Amino acid sequence: DAEPLSVPLAIEPVEAIRSSMRIGHADPNRHLSVTISFPFGDPDGMQRFADAVSDPNSPTYGQFITPDEVGARFGLPLARIQAIAEHMKSNGLDITFTARHRLAITCEGTLDRFEKAFKTTIDTYAVDVMLAPDALAGGNAEFIAPSAPLQLPADLAPDVLDVSGLET
Repeated sequence: DAEPLSVPLAIEPVEAIRSSMRIGHADPNRHLSVTISFPFGDPDGMQRFADAVSDPNSPTYGQFITPDEVGARFGLPLARIQAIAEHMKSNGLDITFTARHRLAITCEGTLDRFEKAFKTTIDTYAVDVMLAPDALAGGNAEFIAPSAPLQLPADLAPDVLDVSGLET
């Protein structure tokens, strides 16, 4: 079986990398909890619903719906979310939460498993106080972050809006 074509996700790298020095590869055994966010399957329908339920002149004013109903009416099809979850599981990650509104899943596992799932490298960086003298105010002197764009198979990538938790 040939591996499916992977494409980069449209997610910007962590801003702090620009004013930091790469120390080296992050601990591959470090445990991470990562949330993958999805777009609405029907963003225009969701906007119309939100506008109507919030408009005192609308016949549906105040008629809110449950997270399950949000997912069924406006979320991605379950099969598409399941395909992303299966990709994560096939890379040794555990799915620990699936949002009822179909806008996110949370996965847990080791850093090396996330590197494999997203075809990236996660490195440790140190803030360079010469480049960013105010960077340490309330922040960490060292952090981890992907040093290469995150990638997913081409059939899954369009369904991912954001990935959080691969950085500290």
